[in-house]
Amino acid sequence: MDRLRLPIGQTDFRTIRESGCYYVDKTCYISQLIRDSASSILFTRPRRFGKTTFQTMLRAFFDIREDSYDIFDGLEIMNDSEAVEKWMNRCPVIYLTFKDIDGLDFDSAMAILHYKVAELIATYMAVADTAMSGNEKEILHRILDGECSNDDVRLSLSALAKLLYNHYGRKVIFILDEYDVPLDKAEKNGYYSEMLDIIRTMFLSVLKDCPYTEK
Repeated sequence: MDRLRLPIGQTDFRTIRESGCYYVDKTCYISQLIRDSASSILFTRPRRFGKTTFQTMLRAFFDIREDSYDIFDGLEIMNDSEAVEKWMNRCPVIYLTFKDIDGLDFDSAMAILHYKVAELIATYMAVADTAMSGNEKEILHRILDGECSNDDVRLSLSALAKLLYNHYGRKVIFILDEYDVPLDKAEKNGYYSEMLDIIRTMFLSVLKDCPYTEK
């Protein structure tokens, strides 16, 4: 029998499963999340506790652009027929990690955030550009063209959520990883208030009373 390999340096769920590495099955928590009435859920665990792997597992399960039955085969969630039938690969997912948002000053940190948001938006434009119109379309295209303001970045997640809702007819699941990194770096380098204003607006626009957000 072939020995399973340890996923050293790997945090992406799909990569771990497709490469035949050890994986501690935490998919049972998908059932709990689906049935949890809270619209926003915060995961707090120490470093190196598998948060990113857990979140990429959620993305693989929910993302409407994926076909994930093969990588979930044999895992606990497949015993929950209701979850699989109603939720598996049926929702648009916006997954954004803030782990690289760093800088010695506010402008350099924002330049990285601009790039990461543009990179995220670009992954959806090929399939959903026709669903855009009005102000949201202008915001997203300015970001893609590298001509955006900080206000455009503040509104980027809500604009993208509306785009995906219009295209797929399903509310969006947001997965926001390493959300504290830009604030930690900003506090250490003296621009905490400016970065807090950006991050707070980005998050509140989709995590509180947003008509396009599922969870």
